[in-house]
Amino acid sequence: MTLAEAVAEFERGRVVVEGLPSARSQTGEPYEVICAGALSPQREGGPAELGLYTSEELAAHWWLESIKLYAANKIGTVYWRIRPSLEEYPISEGDARCMAFRVYSRLLISDKPPIAAAA
Repeated sequence: MTLAEAVAEFERGRVVVEGLPSARSQTGEPYEVICAGALSPQREGGPAELGLYTSEELAAHWWLESIKLYAANKIGTVYWRIRPSLEEYPISEGDARCMAFRVYSRLLISDKPPIAAAA
């Protein structure tokens, strides 16, 4: 599964908008960080590991699983602060070198209405 396919599967049937370039969304609520295999460390009960994988496909798959877990029991608009992006990390030990991958995203799913802009 590619990252584009994972994002399309997650967004299917949802209202999706671009979030504000700040720490809080249009609703005034903070965004969450979702990585491949890891929810935001600040979320209660969320693992703090990076979620590094040996292939782009595995990173995309586990990002989708993580975001499904986050989205469970949530309704409303998806506010993307940072759309999912694939990150590469070079790993070396002695003469051995390889790449590790993760997917990083920041978003909020909320059923609260946007806060009216100040006049």
